[in-house]
Amino acid sequence: MSPGLQGQDQRGIIHGDWFTADGSDVLMLSVQNDYILYDSEFWNYEWSEANALLLTNQSKSKKLSFIENSDGILLTEGERSVQVRKGRKKTIKSRPVSSVNLRENFFNRDQVILHGVVEPTDTMPLVASVIYNDAFKEHQPKYSADIDEFGRFKLIFPLNHAQDLFFQVGDAFFIFYARPGAKMAMKIEENSFGEGTSWSTVREIGYMGDLAQLNEEYRLLSPEYMKIRRYKESDSLQRVLEPMEFNEYRTNLKKEYEDFYQSYFDKYPTSEALKDISLRSIRISAAEDMMRYIWLHKYNRGGSIEAVDVPDEYIAKVTSLMPDDPLDFTSGNYGSLNREFTMPMMPKEKNKLHDIRIEVIYDFLSNSLVSENSKLILSKWKAEEAKRERHFGYVAFNGDMKPIYEQYKDEIAAINSKVDWDNLINKASKFTTVQRSSIIATYLNSRFHARAMEIPTYIVEKLEEIELLPLVRNNINEEIRNFEVLRDKKFIEGVEIAESSDNILAELKNKYKGKVVYIDVWATWCGPCISEFSYLKELKANKLKDVVYVYLCAQSDKKSFDLMVKKHELVGENYFLDKDQYSLFDKEVNITGFPTYMIITKEGKLIREGIKRPSAKAELVSQLKSISERD
Repeated sequence: MSPGLQGQDQRGIIHGDWFTADGSDVLMLSVQNDYILYDSEFWNYEWSEANALLLTNQSKSKKLSFIENSDGILLTEGERSVQVRKGRKKTIKSRPVSSVNLRENFFNRDQVILHGVVEPTDTMPLVASVIYNDAFKEHQPKYSADIDEFGRFKLIFPLNHAQDLFFQVGDAFFIFYARPGAKMAMKIEENSFGEGTSWSTVREIGYMGDLAQLNEEYRLLSPEYMKIRRYKESDSLQRVLEPMEFNEYRTNLKKEYEDFYQSYFDKYPTSEALKDISLRSIRISAAEDMMRYIWLHKYNRGGSIEAVDVPDEYIAKVTSLMPDDPLDFTSGNYGSLNREFTMPMMPKEKNKLHDIRIEVIYDFLSNSLVSENSKLILSKWKAEEAKRERHFGYVAFNGDMKPIYEQYKDEIAAINSKVDWDNLINKASKFTTVQRSSIIATYLNSRFHARAMEIPTYIVEKLEEIELLPLVRNNINEEIRNFEVLRDKKFIEGVEIAESSDNILAELKNKYKGKVVYIDVWATWCGPCISEFSYLKELKANKLKDVVYVYLCAQSDKKSFDLMVKKHELVGENYFLDKDQYSLFDKEVNITGFPTYMIITKEGKLIREGIKRPSAKAELVSQLKSISERD
């Protein structure tokens, strides 16, 4: 349908960015020449009649109508109407606030679907990225997406719980909040981040969808906080103050920040959720600064790290800032704070570990060595090693001890690992369940999972005795099972990993002419994707004629893909799409989340909407039969 003259005349009326008129300033609609951003998705649009737009997105459609009035327009979709206006209101003293409850169903591992558009300062940026701290892993996950010629991007990524995330595109770098299962969108003006602006400048970002109202509140609060934040002062004083002096300084600074927030909350309407996460954030940041003091106090940039000892009272004050509350995970700093506890940093802890290692390794080798000469070498090594000062907590094997080490290096490595684990558990026993869960999960991830190493039996057995968050325990047990699959299980007959071409859709149409192709688009971190795999054997037992099964894995780690194909016996053709291959595929079919199911008919037609999942069982079988039997 082509827009008529009346539609062309009305384009100027509706064109632009429209926000809720009640003062909450949620971005509801962005109408551009070539697309519309609405309901946290991009749409093509045509004029269907006067004051009405037909929005289309693949095979989906919506009708959007509007009526002009004194405060903007009344926007209507079906039975839902909302008053919107161009631009935001200038005052926020009477704004309504978000009623979101972040504590409700807090741990809910799921995906976030984020659509967005950037208005560039000059040259269009190439990539948009989301980066965040994972409270249960050593590394920061990073998910990126290409930006098209209109400045549009789409990111789909996993999340364990509500938390803050870093977003970066071109010169724009900011923090926003998301939670599992969120469907959200944003519009970013890059020039509000450009040269000459500061962290205390209000950035031009429009938020749409889930947590939009909360993020709009935060967009205005954050620059006010940055005006009084004394980051450089704190960093400098870390280097000159003695431990308890810095502890007192940082405690007082935390109180100043709390007073600022209370003053802001008294002045401007602020949601309970934002009040809560703001106060949590400064408490956790204070604890993190106190822990960073240990290795930053004597740190010279470009030089080696020389950690210092702090009194037990100092550590007690840090841990007092970490109550047993999972909602602390809303601060991305919580993960980096807990990583400070996973490794021995202070000299006194390293000295203690060094002494323990000497004794345990000496006892082991004393019982293992036979010759008197070897035992003399061992005794000499023990005496010399005990005197060595720059040991960083680990023993060394030089000179005559080197051949002995080479003979028993695997056993010695296992001993070192056991000493580290015992030390960690001793520390973790003094922490709350929330802290302990984060610390242990991070430790296991860095020491074993990330290195594709098996977790020793003594750790597995000890974990059964330790109180952990259910999410963490489930994740650890899953990693243990995954290692066993990688080690023991072979690929079964019918499971094939195929080489992906740049245009996977065209490849599948050409390869399976005259067949019905059932396509499962999934990601290794997607819980619903994995749960659907359990229904595949029952589905394929029907032996449907002329039906083939194809699995396309995207936005995932290649090693995890190999594991999952093996573990879940994905009989059929499996393709792993790299970033470029997925980007091209996504442009053709518009993936709106994982899992996505689609069918290529015998004639090569792609059907996107209404395709049943494997868990639909008989309904999917009937659907596939019906499509296969068409003339």
